[in-house]
Amino acid sequence: MKNRMKKYLNEMRELDKKNKKLTKDELNDMLVHIQFYQHERLIHLLVTIFVGLGTIMFFGIAISSEMLSFVIVGMITLILFFFYIFHYYFLENSVQELYDLYDSLKEKDSK
Repeated sequence: MKNRMKKYLNEMRELDKKNKKLTKDELNDMLVHIQFYQHERLIHLLVTIFVGLGTIMFFGIAISSEMLSFVIVGMITLILFFFYIFHYYFLENSVQELYDLYDSLKEKDSK
């Protein structure tokens, strides 16, 4: 998904740099892409929240029961949580950039 989004962002940046006017169909296609990426972002937000809650839960159990196995599982989920945070950060910033590109391209269309 990351490579796909990077590729699409680069294509839209190039269109914006060229000051190309998009047709209504092309603008609608861009809106569809934005919706797909919004959905992806929402799913990753939910997964990130649940992994974060799982991490807290495992460390809470590890502290209260002093079992080494829960500390190990907690560390694994903590590492997973950090990777999800970085991926979600990328998705959030990319979707925000798509919003800006859409507005810029739509403005050129209306002129």
